[in-house]
Amino acid sequence: GAWAQVKTRQWGMGLWSAGETIFAVGGVDGSETTSVVEVYDAIADRWHDSTPMSAPRLGLGACCV
Repeated sequence: GAWAQVKTRQWGMGLWSAGETIFAVGGVDGSETTSVVEVYDAIADRWHDSTPMSAPRLGLGACCV
């Protein structure tokens, strides 16, 4: 099925997953680069705000080890 939409409308964000958690970081909100970090809870089908990055970022490659 479809996932809930991220809370902040943006493009060019970095995405990665760790287990059943998905992270969306940075991107452009239409006018400026953001430092937004959102976390997807697959069980609740909701995005939650997380601590923002220290600086705005665009087009991040993301990896969890």
